[in-house]
Amino acid sequence: MAKKKKQKSDRDTSEIQDSGNVLLDNVLEAIRKKFTDIKIIKTSEEHQKDRGVDFQLEIVGKPKEETFDMLKLQVKATDKTLSTLNTTANKGFFSYQVSNRHIRYYQYEIPWPLIFILCDLPNQKVYWHAIQLDDSLQERLYESEIKKHRSIQIFIDPKNLLGPDTFLNFVHDAEISKQAQFFRVSDEKLNPLTEKQDFKVDRSKPLLDQLYELLEYLYEEVKYLPLYLLTQHFHSKLQTVLHHITTGSDYILKMISWWRCWLLLMFNLTGESYLLIALS
Repeated sequence: MAKKKKQKSDRDTSEIQDSGNVLLDNVLEAIRKKFTDIKIIKTSEEHQKDRGVDFQLEIVGKPKEETFDMLKLQVKATDKTLSTLNTTANKGFFSYQVSNRHIRYYQYEIPWPLIFILCDLPNQKVYWHAIQLDDSLQERLYESEIKKHRSIQIFIDPKNLLGPDTFLNFVHDAEISKQAQFFRVSDEKLNPLTEKQDFKVDRSKPLLDQLYELLEYLYEEVKYLPLYLLTQHFHSKLQTVLHHITTGSDYILKMISWWRCWLLLMFNLTGESYLLIALS
């Protein structure tokens, strides 16, 4: 039986990538037409391309111009028609090869949510993969590096077809990635808010004022309250913060309102109070 000939493209990589970027722009424009109450701003991350980051996507609410979400994109495009796997454990998925160094950066180094985008040019379709939520990558990355391979495959669900009807699912994946990645990177190394920074807690000043100033100065797009600082330097203060939140302190509520808190989870264990604040 004759082997099926591989598809060849007469275009170089940069031309294919440019077409993928145009296709993504068209899909985003279709999303904008449905979600008229938001702005979707795509910004080039040219300086980050060597690390596998192509764009920043910011979702801004109208009319107050409030940033709801901010994430990074790695965009790849292909002139070959995508076909699903038929014989592996990942049957029904698309596969795409990604370098080990980019996988490591996405999983262990970048503190921001990143979504992998694959543009199917022949069919004019765009798919996404929440690569930071792919738990299989950690073990496979380790095995690949041991065997001195340079890349591994990721497996993309065809259901993740980006468009107006799936946009909320896309945003949900970005939100979950944001939470998971922030704390994963914090566990792997120094907290990304304070790493390589000359920041010290001044115990003579209100902690929340210092956090406000730190976030505003370092990373305008950060929407997390750094629990690392609260628990590391002011464990007793955490109890006070918890008390004021539950009793409706105007001061604390004003601060939380500024951070646009969307999840406040409190639970008790053996008489001790724990507070988790995840912010959008």
